[in-house]
Amino acid sequence: MKLSTLAACVLASAVALEAQSTSTALFRVLACPSHENPPIVGSQSSGEVLIEMRLDRDAAGNLT
Repeated sequence: MKLSTLAACVLASAVALEAQSTSTALFRVLACPSHENPPIVGSQSSGEVLIEMRLDRDAAGNLT
C-alpha cells in the first residue's frame, strides 16, 4: 500500500514538472558617462554588466 502511494506521488510530480518550463534571458548593459541624463563631462570611466534572469513558467505559460 505504501509503495503504491509513493509511486503515485512520484508520477504526479513528474507530470507537474513536465508541464512547467524554464528559460533564461540575458541582458547586457554598457554604462558610460555620456549615457547619463544630463551627461557627465570630464570622466573617461565606463562599465559593463551582464544580467541573467531565470524565467519559470507554469503550464499556462504564466511567469511564476
